[in-house]
Amino acid sequence: MTKAVTSSMMERVFVSLFTSKERDAETGLDYFGARYYSGAQGRFLSPDEFKGGIVDQIIGEQISQPGPLPYADLGNPQSLNKYAYVLNNPLQFIDPDGHADRNPCEGVIVEAKEVQQPAVVQNETTDDGRKATGVAGIIEFTVTKTGQPATGVAVTEKNEEKITRNDKELKSDKTEIGKGDTKAGGKIQDKFGIRLQTDGKNETNRFIKQDLKNNKWSMTGVQVLTLTFPGGLKCSATSTRTITNTGPDGLQPKYTLTFTQPIVRSAN
Repeated sequence: MTKAVTSSMMERVFVSLFTSKERDAETGLDYFGARYYSGAQGRFLSPDEFKGGIVDQIIGEQISQPGPLPYADLGNPQSLNKYAYVLNNPLQFIDPDGHADRNPCEGVIVEAKEVQQPAVVQNETTDDGRKATGVAGIIEFTVTKTGQPATGVAVTEKNEEKITRNDKELKSDKTEIGKGDTKAGGKIQDKFGIRLQTDGKNETNRFIKQDLKNNKWSMTGVQVLTLTFPGGLKCSATSTRTITNTGPDGLQPKYTLTFTQPIVRSAN
């Protein structure tokens, strides 16, 4: 008995897998538009070429003959391999069309500035619901994307912090905290400081404040902000900050807050 072949039987099955590209169920290859990628081999099956030649984006005319794209960077040997996927660095870059590596967070900038110098805080409620007294300053972050303030960006914070008293390490913490969203102007603030647990009584608070004044205290932390933009783009912004009352000459009368500008990378 002969069985008719229907169009549905000849359909090739595609599913979205690696970086949301279509994967051919028959070949196991991922379709990137310009060429196919083999996950089994960890490379593209053809070199990075642009068959129509390069077109100037301003005048709209072809300015080179078809052939390999001039993506090579002699300072980065990985760029010389025209079969590699995003310079063999898929944790930081993506390839949207099969032609070149691209950092999706390239146009994202996070700037930090001090908006409040370190000052005494008392009986503050911490993220775990306890009360604390200590010294803290406020850092304001401004998030922009392609030069425009980015509002409505969900921000979470991860910290690794080390606290010392009179040059002796007291503790190291790793915490992950929900921070909320960027507001008007792409701004979000973060309070950073040395805060010690208190029962809220005046006597306890006086003791804590005297201890923070009369001894050398320092807290240094590496902060990683994860920014999730509307549409799903994720970027990380990493910086180091320190609050201390210790200087080259020892104990200082005031606390200072210093920090590095955040380094932005892809977090997708």
